[in-house]
Amino acid sequence: MARNGRGETKDELSRRRRERGVALLVVLTVVVMFTAFVADFSYNARMRYTMASHARDAAKAEALAVSGVRIYQLLLLFGDAAQGRLSAFIPAQFKGFLGSGSMVVRLLPGGCVDTGLLRLLGGSSMAFGLSDEEMVQAEMESQGGMSGTSRSGDHRGPTRGGEFAPVESGSFLDFEGDFITCAKEESTKISLNGIVKTGLQGEMAQLLFQTLSREQYEPLFREANIMPEELISNLIDWGDIDSERANGRGYEDSLYNNLEDPYTAKNAPYDTLAEMHLVAGMTDEIYDVLAPLVTVNTVADKIYLPLSGPEMLGALLATVLPKHRFTQDDIQRYWRDYQVASMGLPIDNVEILATILSSLQGLQALDVAEMKKVVATNNKKRPKVFTLTSTGRVGDVERTVEVVVDISKNAHLGGLLVYWRQE
Repeated sequence: MARNGRGETKDELSRRRRERGVALLVVLTVVVMFTAFVADFSYNARMRYTMASHARDAAKAEALAVSGVRIYQLLLLFGDAAQGRLSAFIPAQFKGFLGSGSMVVRLLPGGCVDTGLLRLLGGSSMAFGLSDEEMVQAEMESQGGMSGTSRSGDHRGPTRGGEFAPVESGSFLDFEGDFITCAKEESTKISLNGIVKTGLQGEMAQLLFQTLSREQYEPLFREANIMPEELISNLIDWGDIDSERANGRGYEDSLYNNLEDPYTAKNAPYDTLAEMHLVAGMTDEIYDVLAPLVTVNTVADKIYLPLSGPEMLGALLATVLPKHRFTQDDIQRYWRDYQVASMGLPIDNVEILATILSSLQGLQALDVAEMKKVVATNNKKRPKVFTLTSTGRVGDVERTVEVVVDISKNAHLGGLLVYWRQE
């Protein structure tokens, strides 16, 4: 049998080539499997790291949001304490401006406090774009040009004995991330529980009725097949303790017994605004109109100044001038003119408010007595309830905390937390 130069026969040569092909296939298979394993391991490790980083940032953002709430609680308590000390030196028309912690809300831009403002006021190095070392160096130079650094790298400053001691750099605001916390006074809104208390003929019910009866809201009520007065009656029936409808048209539960999933009226005070969704005749569109105007956190039978926005201005004008037809454009224009005429100042005095509004083009003289029927003038009884909305951000992660706090109670703990929600 013929052999090649290596002494192999033709069959032996063919078998060796087949073995080589199998070995190559095995090697390729191992390489592919190992590559897939490494890729999967790398992907899972990266995903776990990303998830851990996101969870870390989320925890930091949530802590920052809560910190914003706590800082604002302190500011509200400071404002409330300042009222008692300053009231003796302030003219009567400005005492409401200082009272119930609302001084802080009105003095801060937009009623908000954020880390940028705090860092600027506190002189944090982060506010000026300086490193900790640069900030400490600048501070020491301003104190006489003395500076030094220990072997460990700690900044050092002069002591009474002429020696150098460590100086802690930075401040409590030099951290990663930011927060912004804004406050709104609940007393400037229409109280749902106040309407329940005073009934369908009460001033607050009439204020809400005049608001919902404006021309721009007519399509919403036609689509819902309900009249504003009937909806307000249903709102009262949900929270009152009896079983008869406020408008005298039967029993409350008859509105809910025939539903696909029947239930009964609550017959207890409102706890959240979301309960309005359960009230007969309520739609999402009408809810969006009501939510900025009403509150469940007070039982006041009047609203307090200053006006919280164009919608509340529209509600007041519609009540004082019931024969006047106001469009949404009218209200927006009056609000802009009012802001200019008042120079952006929060007006707490009813007489001053009436004078300013009466001076606006297109408005007739307003009756102060009529305004006082729906606007409270006794700031000593003003509810001290505020809604705080705080958002913490670290990187791309945000967490929001919404809190309702009553600073008239549990002042030593920062006020009574009526409501707490986290997103």
